[in-house]
Amino acid sequence: PESIQNRATLLKASGSTPEIFNAAVEAAPAGALLVTIGPSISLNMDFCDKVTAYADENPDSFVFYPNYVEVKKGEEETVELLEHNGCPHERFDFGEMIIYRAEAVKEAGMFDTSLEHAWEYDMHLKMMEIGLIKNIPQVLYKYTIVEVDESQAGALHSPGRGKLGGFSYVFYPEDVEREVTTVFEKGLKRINAWIDHPTVEVPQPKEKPELLA
Repeated sequence: PESIQNRATLLKASGSTPEIFNAAVEAAPAGALLVTIGPSISLNMDFCDKVTAYADENPDSFVFYPNYVEVKKGEEETVELLEHNGCPHERFDFGEMIIYRAEAVKEAGMFDTSLEHAWEYDMHLKMMEIGLIKNIPQVLYKYTIVEVDESQAGALHSPGRGKLGGFSYVFYPEDVEREVTTVFEKGLKRINAWIDHPTVEVPQPKEKPELLA
């Protein structure tokens, strides 16, 4: 929509996703917001007005995520997301869009380009150390989804929603599990919440156990 085009900058860049995000942050003018928009997202006409107004009203918040309408098989359902409330695990449901204050990303040290899987989770932990992560309690976009295979382990295992949810990286490939664990460990150490302990190897079964849903 013209109302959005006149107030937004589209950055064309190459590289890994965190490198592209960092390039956007570096190119952003003072006070800019970095909005992650996928191909299946359509923004409301008043998106810019609503987001900037909420950001202005919440200066101590550095990351935002609005409610939205989910479209599946032609049917629409409003999705009202939970408040973040300092949730520490990597599976928190932000919906399909996250908005960052560009200046806060710089303050947090930028996105870690050495990470392949957990670079955004790493940024969320860093943001929690300097400010708040807040839900915008307004429906500001539509997201059209396609069919998913709900027999997959990730779809079967839901550890709970919001702050009361839990880590689920035991279902991840080894490289993802290691990266998520490392990011969380570094976060604990930054806030002096890490407790040193001996690492004990747990023998793994030779055959994969049956997955019960």
